[in-house]
Amino acid sequence: LKAQMPEAELLEVSRIATFAPSIFHLSLDEMMRVWNLYSTQSPGAMLKTLDLNAEEFKTYFDRYDMPLDVTIKYPWLDQRMQRLFQDDEFISLANSAFSEKRRRMCGYLSSRGLVHGLESCVVVDIGWRGTIQDNIAKVFSETMFYGIYLGLSKMLNPQYPNVSKYAAGPDLNKDDSSEDQELLRFVAPLEMLTNSDSGSVVGYDEDQSGWRAARYHSKAEDEVFHNFTNAFQKRMLDVVRENADLFLSFSLDRELLKKKSRSAWWSLMKMPPVDVVKAYFGLSHNETFGVGAFVPRTEGLGRFWLVHLALSKEYRRTFKSRVNGLGWTDGYITLTNGYVLKFVLDN
Repeated sequence: LKAQMPEAELLEVSRIATFAPSIFHLSLDEMMRVWNLYSTQSPGAMLKTLDLNAEEFKTYFDRYDMPLDVTIKYPWLDQRMQRLFQDDEFISLANSAFSEKRRRMCGYLSSRGLVHGLESCVVVDIGWRGTIQDNIAKVFSETMFYGIYLGLSKMLNPQYPNVSKYAAGPDLNKDDSSEDQELLRFVAPLEMLTNSDSGSVVGYDEDQSGWRAARYHSKAEDEVFHNFTNAFQKRMLDVVRENADLFLSFSLDRELLKKKSRSAWWSLMKMPPVDVVKAYFGLSHNETFGVGAFVPRTEGLGRFWLVHLALSKEYRRTFKSRVNGLGWTDGYITLTNGYVLKFVLDN
């Protein structure tokens, strides 16, 4: 008997497109869903995260002496921010904007089959904390959402009762071994390999043909896809097709398949191919949610980092954070033939 496969639908979603609609009443507690992930944020980045028009809302930040481009550490503790969130005019205007965004998101999702009253829904994504799943589940509170991910990092926000999450790979909520932590230390390279040239979803519009996702395209991001990622993905699909019959002929149990997958993941991250590394370090990563901008990959440590390390006590004090700022340490070592750096880090 053939198994009946569940109906599948591609949902065009993003953190930007789903977070604001999930806010029913703006408050500091609601913002902690962001600030638990980004503990330092400028008011301008906050407005972009909330998908609110800066020109329309700037007057409220001026009222409480908060320049849009100046970052605030621990915003929820800042007295100016606390006063802003007690401003009924600001809160009312923001809530009105969120209500309209929620109407649009629900209209789009309904056109794809995700309607209020649905008993359950399985969502599949790459990872890493399932915040998009959380946003949608908050709006569709009567639906049970089962999320399946490549990997899961530690959850930083409370989980809703209608949310359940599973990882095909490491799940640091169940096992935070050093090996699993290392697999999830740098995830942006994996996001690059699963990227597309369809742009970033920023909201939803309706026209005569129905609901559609509004998108923003980054030229630099699209170039990386066309110059590298597209060919990489096509080759991966070719390998799957070439070996599909072979896989069907042998019984690979889940644990064996998981072991081989983890081994491939480890090799990719710790001994990466040069072409993957070059593509990654030419990428600008979309961090509009949280940071409020596209973030270019690191410029590196510079030519004389070893001299600074040897002579400067201040440089040695900040060296670890500088290395973490590389975005992918083993990738950077491969890119620059930086085996001296590897020796320093290993010793």
